[in-house]
Amino acid sequence: MITTPSITKTVEFNKLKTDSHEMAALLRLMRQEAITTQHPKTVVFYIYGDRYNILFGESFYLSEDIQFVGETSFTGNVTGNPAVTFLPSGSPNSGGTVMLGNRYDDIMYIIVNPVEGRVRVSNEPPDHWY
Repeated sequence: MITTPSITKTVEFNKLKTDSHEMAALLRLMRQEAITTQHPKTVVFYIYGDRYNILFGESFYLSEDIQFVGETSFTGNVTGNPAVTFLPSGSPNSGGTVMLGNRYDDIMYIIVNPVEGRVRVSNEPPDHWY
């Protein structure tokens, strides 16, 4: 299949958006399950393996050519990997940001609010970003 660079770039950006929104949806689901079940729920980010998973549960892989950019800013840690745990109140153990990128240097930010656990996706870094 022959594609033009602009079409390929659009396809890659759409993969990045899809992966970002899928990750955000999982984080929202884990927050809701923590509230509903009254048990903490943890998501672990394997930034060098291009995957993330529910602790003791299912793994999710990033699409081809989509990868983590740098480290996450979550302070939670599971076996040396950054993690976020949603408490039964719905609050995370720490807020944080995950950056995903593609080969065209597009970046999406998946942001978890440190107080209420609200999860959002943005193409801009959070306000507190240094």
